Amino acid sequence: MATTKTLTRLFSLSLQQALRRNSSNLVHITRNCLHIHVQTQSFIPKQVFVSNAKIKRRYATLVENAEELRSSKEICWKCSEKVKTSEFFCASCGTVLPVKNSDSYFTLFNLQVDFDISSPLLQNKFKKLQKLLHPDKFSLKSSAEQEISESVSSKLNKAYFCLAKPLSRGLYMLKLQGIHLGENVSADDPEFLMEIMELNEQIAASNEETHKEIQATVKSHLEELTTKIAAEFRDNNLYAAKEHLIRFKYYSNIDEKLRELIPPS
Repeated sequence: MATTKTLTRLFSLSLQQALRRNSSNLVHITRNCLHIHVQTQSFIPKQVFVSNAKIKRRYATLVENAEELRSSKEICWKCSEKVKTSEFFCASCGTVLPVKNSDSYFTLFNLQVDFDISSPLLQNKFKKLQKLLHPDKFSLKSSAEQEISESVSSKLNKAYFCLAKPLSRGLYMLKLQGIHLGENVSADDPEFLMEIMELNEQIAASNEETHKEIQATVKSHLEELTTKIAAEFRDNNLYAAKEHLIRFKYYSNIDEKLRELIPPS
């Protein structure tokens, strides 16, 4: 018959596996015809039972501590050796590193802070990093490394989808400069607002052919604004960049509406 020590070890392993699968507290293991039911068996020592939520909080704290070590001291959370900026793995022990709290989305991809970035270059960098840092790559590593890889991978996803689109990229660049635009921000120019209103009325009263004509006009406006926004950011004219981004947002909303109305060719 299995000893309490063996059962405890089996239970501990099963809990780790359950956490990785995001399963409930009820853990099932079959080994040598042995079934362990966490909620019903009494042979499991009380101090061994820990809820998934508590374990997740513990690992969340570990990730936060690792991020703090990286941010404040530039050292590896595992071996305490110095690490270089913008590296995702420790050169000394090879373990995965959390990103610094101060790292911008541009820093994660080793890009200059610039509105006019290469989409293929960004996409290529993102794919390479995801291949290295995807949580599936760490399935046989320690739970700490798995948690850190999930955290880094999540931040990379968020950073990529923000930088991939001109509007969110521009708004993020303003945010880096302390300028926050809310979701309900509106343009102040009455003539521009009238133009947007007329475009929406035309869309509501026209057919597919006219929709395509309007879409071409809107696309032209978006391309023109993209060029202007890039120039204003390069000249550090943040107010002008903000005004252009607000207009870009209006045209983007119309473009999305037209995409829904025009069937794919």
